[in-house]
Amino acid sequence: QRVLAAVSLPRSMGIETVNLDPDKIFEERELDDYPEALAAELTGMGVPNANERTYSEYRVLTEARTVARAGLADDFLERLPDEDPNEWTVGEYYAWQQSELLESRLADLTEEERKFVEEKDIQPEDLPVIQREFYFDFLSHTDEEIKTVIENNYLFALAKVMGE
Repeated sequence: QRVLAAVSLPRSMGIETVNLDPDKIFEERELDDYPEALAAELTGMGVPNANERTYSEYRVLTEARTVARAGLADDFLERLPDEDPNEWTVGEYYAWQQSELLESRLADLTEEERKFVEEKDIQPEDLPVIQREFYFDFLSHTDEEIKTVIENNYLFALAKVMGE
């Protein structure tokens, strides 16, 4: 139960199905199964036997670099001019970008949509799923329709992890 809690995200609308956090799931497939650019990036970083690394190892290694070392300093400084790209890791920067995107999506909601999301206990991370499915018109759908779409998204993530 503790492991499951560690890799799960909050769930919307009282859904019982586990909502896995894909960023906390270790992907064991070797980089040979992915585009060559990923292994080439690790090789460029000086990582030996890059093709034998897993995708999750690739993510850990590339996201541990500083923003400056990864060549992202220009974009970083444009968005965070008061921060030092030598102090932030790529992983921290990506997490910041995701939180900004989520905040932006919430800010773009109308007052009626915001109230609806709050009343129905829809997690902010699930908002893009229902917006995409219902072409941003989720207010005109039933709770059951919305719940089904969100739960199917959770089930898809589970199936992906289980290799189905």
